Amino acid sequence: MQPYRGTVVLAIVIAIVMALSSPGARGQETSIIDLAIPGHEYGFARRVNDEGQVLLQNAIDSSSPQFASYLWSTATGPIPIEPVFGHSRILGIDLNGAGQVVGVALSLDGAAPGQISFLWSEADGAIDLGVFGSSSQPMAINELGEAAGIANVSDPGFSMPRAFRWTLSTGALDLGDLGGGRAVAVDLNDLGQVVGFSDVLPWSPGVPSDAHAVLWESDGSIVNLGKLDDVPSRALAINEIGQVTGVSQDESSQFGGFFWSAETGMLDLGTLGGPSTHPTSINNLGQVVGWSEDESSRERAFLWTRESGLTQLELPGSFFSRATAINDFGQVVGEMYLGDSVWHAFLWSEETGMVDLGVLDGPFTRSRAWAVNNAGLAVGDSSGYLPDVGWIYHPVVWEIPVPDPTPEQQIEEIVEDLTELATGGVLNEGELDALGSTLEAVTHSLERGNTIAATNLLTAFQNQIQAKVNAGILTAEEGQALIDAAAAVIP
Repeated sequence: MQPYRGTVVLAIVIAIVMALSSPGARGQETSIIDLAIPGHEYGFARRVNDEGQVLLQNAIDSSSPQFASYLWSTATGPIPIEPVFGHSRILGIDLNGAGQVVGVALSLDGAAPGQISFLWSEADGAIDLGVFGSSSQPMAINELGEAAGIANVSDPGFSMPRAFRWTLSTGALDLGDLGGGRAVAVDLNDLGQVVGFSDVLPWSPGVPSDAHAVLWESDGSIVNLGKLDDVPSRALAINEIGQVTGVSQDESSQFGGFFWSAETGMLDLGTLGGPSTHPTSINNLGQVVGWSEDESSRERAFLWTRESGLTQLELPGSFFSRATAINDFGQVVGEMYLGDSVWHAFLWSEETGMVDLGVLDGPFTRSRAWAVNNAGLAVGDSSGYLPDVGWIYHPVVWEIPVPDPTPEQQIEEIVEDLTELATGGVLNEGELDALGSTLEAVTHSLERGNTIAATNLLTAFQNQIQAKVNAGILTAEEGQALIDAAAAVIP
């Protein structure tokens, strides 16, 4: 399929404007890029990977049935996800680091099947996931190209949601349930762990929910994570070390938030003084963000950690706020209400405080940030009102400052590089263990604040690498990359 490049790219990247700095911005500069397809006034950006690829949804206007999806980057511009199997309404749902997209293709002419779950990449086009049931929807894709989602299976008188995991080798497999029939999968990690919810008591439409948060292991076993305060609960997200966040929801629609790990079990996130807390995202450090109501029942963005508990983000000038995502640097994005029907996207971190990400030039008065990667990009939308058109929504990407990695994070990156070399057969298990032990000692020295010992150990690591270059185990290029990475840990 042909990428959508050339002059269209120039038309897309026509507006790079500097966002206004807030009092808490501390000199941080950001920029905003309009990703709207020319002639399309309704669109969103909800996913971005660390390679800088953005998953877009665009339509001519809010009433248009011809909703299209694109994969965008500064290098390629918008690459359309072509009509899949003759279905012209394409909804991309999730994106991984390899640029693979999962989503659904919908028929607008009544053709059967009316909805197809697909996996798409620019190189290979679309693959029908072949999910069982009358209809299905993938909810997430991991870095291995595995997907998880929901299939609807016909039951006498109604449709029963079932959770599935899909891999290229196995196809779509039913993950099972807790006994009540209903099972819904919403996220998965690179370990193949899937989270969502399932009922213990028999479920059917109209029957009170008995949902328990669940985790399906890669071996097919199911772990009942429980119910927060004995209220129906749902797992929403899982990180790469198996930590989970989710919500409970009672009959009055009040939310409670939880954190779960195999070590701690289910922990109540608490509140900011009001009745509800709703987490939205968890990073690989186990930090959770979302929104919680204060004593005046105003929604406030929060950050939760096991060490500090639930903390309100300081967003000067805002009346309401919601955090939507957090990356592994602890950078948080979301939206805040500034009064007079004005909502702005924000960026927050402990180092910078709050940064107002601003809106597009022209009629735009609102913006929302939905996701943030580890490579200096956040995505969302900016909206405004045109008298003859109504509300318009343009997908946007913000360029944001990238924090310097900590020494511990740099060590982790070196370990990942060594693991890749071992996976590729360059290093054997003993060589990997020996190098890993040296780096582990570096980390322990850093934790104790002993930089002299850490520096000496890093020098020892560099000597180990040079010895493997001299022995022909590593190429000069492979060795120099590792030596340079070690030298950068403690400049």
